Amino acid sequence: MQQQVLVQCQGLSPDDTSWEVGEDLRITYNLEDK
Repeated sequence: MQQQVLVQCQGLSPDDTSWEVGEDLRITYNLEDK
């Protein structure tokens, strides 16, 4: 099972939130140590 993260970008409406795969975010945004 994949971990999913609820993402809301700053300045956007809460209606624009989305569930993203956690590992994809860590790779794309270099969040390994975060």
